[in-house]
Amino acid sequence: MKHILPFLASFIFCLASATAKQSPNIIVVMTDDQGHGDLSITGNPLLKTPHIDSLAKDGAWLTHFYVNPVCTPTRAALMTGRYPQRTRAYDTYVSRAQMDPEEITIAERLKEQGYNTGIFGKWHLGDCYPMRPSDQGFDQSLIHMGGGLCQPADPIENNNRYTNPVLSHNNKQVQSTGYCTDVYFDHAIKFITKAHRTGKPFFVYLTPNAPHGPFHDVPKKNYKHFKGKTKDDKTARIFAMVENIDENMGRLLKHLDEKKLTQNTLVIFMTDNGPNGSRHNKPFRGIKGQVTEGGVRTAFFARWPEKIKAGHRNATNAAHIDLFPTFLAMAGGEKPGKIDGKSILPLLTGETPSSWPSDRTMFFQWHRGDPEQRRKFCVVSGNWKLSSETDKVSKPSDIRLFRLSTDPGEKTNLASKHPEKVAAMLKQHDSWFTDIAATRKDAFAPCRIVIGTPHETHTRFTKQDWQRTEGQGWGKQGQWLIEASKESSYSARIYLGAKGHQEALQVTVHAGDHSFNTTIPANTALHEFEGLKIPVGKYKLRVTTRDGKAVPSLYQLHLIKSH
Repeated sequence: MKHILPFLASFIFCLASATAKQSPNIIVVMTDDQGHGDLSITGNPLLKTPHIDSLAKDGAWLTHFYVNPVCTPTRAALMTGRYPQRTRAYDTYVSRAQMDPEEITIAERLKEQGYNTGIFGKWHLGDCYPMRPSDQGFDQSLIHMGGGLCQPADPIENNNRYTNPVLSHNNKQVQSTGYCTDVYFDHAIKFITKAHRTGKPFFVYLTPNAPHGPFHDVPKKNYKHFKGKTKDDKTARIFAMVENIDENMGRLLKHLDEKKLTQNTLVIFMTDNGPNGSRHNKPFRGIKGQVTEGGVRTAFFARWPEKIKAGHRNATNAAHIDLFPTFLAMAGGEKPGKIDGKSILPLLTGETPSSWPSDRTMFFQWHRGDPEQRRKFCVVSGNWKLSSETDKVSKPSDIRLFRLSTDPGEKTNLASKHPEKVAAMLKQHDSWFTDIAATRKDAFAPCRIVIGTPHETHTRFTKQDWQRTEGQGWGKQGQWLIEASKESSYSARIYLGAKGHQEALQVTVHAGDHSFNTTIPANTALHEFEGLKIPVGKYKLRVTTRDGKAVPSLYQLHLIKSH
């Protein structure tokens, strides 16, 4: 009898699966640094983006959709349904682009609902265990490291390129072939094909690092279309990257048609922040990194033929935090703990959202360093927007109030005419900040990279994740916060960005009070040595010269756990 019961249970499950309607597939395509105006449907005079535009024509267009001014915070909010300041991932580099592993992601929740989950492109929420996509609910991942190709987290073998990039496939370094955006779409399409064969729904998070800079390596065929036709060569190269994205969108949509998946697949197109430079972005003012509408308003199109009427538009304010609860509502899952978003299904389908507040208020902030109250922030509530673009509010003129329904370009400051509105919205911001600061103990402290586990035996330490202790930008010198889960022995690889050290370098690797000395021979770019034994505990990991100074041209430190 005990042998029959599992068979019966399996038979009943299969029968139920066959008779129940499959949950919808979900595809999110989010580009990197593409502005609201970098589409033909939003009025760009040069760009032609017919495939992306088709999503708005055949589906819904949310015309008032908000994100954060830069990439990591937007990605953290999308993944968790929570304001990024709750997640520890609120900046783009130097240890503040790592999401707390305790955060529950939409990939984890959808996986619990039987979805195949895959990410292809940019993650930017932590390169090391326990913050990688595989640690946060993704079955398949093909990503670049850090914030982008050609940045300090890039494998040195990538040699500063977008074409044939060296990527991470399920946590293993691989050499790919083709332009990076093409590679991401290729793998996403293959993933969809395999997922479809399983009979289970899929969640695809497709996040090309284009049109983010640098701009030296763009698709040549597309570049020819724009060379000499824009105000500068940088814009021509950005447009080439966007046109290439649109061509790949065409391939993706065609594949869904061929597999007869179109009707029951939600396809979303959006961007992660405003444009990476001054170009067509009417009617908005501002660019990436700013809390002006040009920095935080994105194009947002959603096609799901089974549920969304073609050509539907909705001007209700919505944001990145709303995608998590939306996807859960589609999949039938339950929301975890406290989230800040709301399901936007009613906005997409045209139903009357009975519980949607008419005065919903949302908050967006970004600046370097830890979050600070009333620093470079905006509050959006209905038609009103309160904002400050200063580092510190010190006088009334630092606060601005706009009525977006009549002034989307934020040209007329109404703060002096509506002091009561200013006071009320400032109070909302202050209450929000108090709330997010109480999310967890040391709410804004960086995450720790965990070593010594079987989950990651080769850990890469880069400037992406270190705490800068000297210099500006990426920093000249820094330290990584680590936690050794068990006492282990390691070998170390020290990568220098360039040869040319005519004399040997006396170098020390520090893990708290434990230090390990080595000598890097002259004219050496990669040096490996053994004998690092790190006990259980929490440490600050550093690499210095023997006298404590910064190691010239230090690129990366790798620790490889000994077997």
